[in-house]
Amino acid sequence: MTVMGVIVKKDKDCSEQRTVKKNSRDSLVDAFGPVANLNLHHDSRQRLVEIAQWLDNRHYEELKQTKGHVFHKTISNLINMVYIDNIYEPKTKAAKILKKLYERYFELNKDPSLTPMELRKILSEEYAKPEDIRKGKTTVNRKSWSHDDLKPLKDYRWVIQTMEKLDGISREDIKNTSEKK
Repeated sequence: MTVMGVIVKKDKDCSEQRTVKKNSRDSLVDAFGPVANLNLHHDSRQRLVEIAQWLDNRHYEELKQTKGHVFHKTISNLINMVYIDNIYEPKTKAAKILKKLYERYFELNKDPSLTPMELRKILSEEYAKPEDIRKGKTTVNRKSWSHDDLKPLKDYRWVIQTMEKLDGISREDIKNTSEKK
């Protein structure tokens, strides 16, 4: 009976672990899309962790497990950053302004002498808020920006999706154009 009790408990523990893993995988799919396997050399994985730390200002080297989420997020961010910086050419005035704001934000953000408040003040004097630009409003109103007003600029997927929407472009359009070539 005791042996059976242990086996039943073990089966229950395995079932709970499977549920946790499934939920984790499901949340990754929700956040980053379907699975794409990626094999990396150890040194490349270390560099990826360093890039993640640079992007997020967090320390990930202590993590022994659950780095998958960090890797997924970092790779997604890198793809969108490279696409914004090197490939995508905005068409509309609002999309062009959003790209300039994105570039200016990262230029200023590199300056360690600037406080977050100073950074927000400079940007508020030069650009409309990101959410206003998303709505097509590009007039600078010089109202002070909150911390939350900067968040969209740190979300590279938001930036590229917003530029594409402002330009009236959908991923389906791009896919169809690529297939015709």
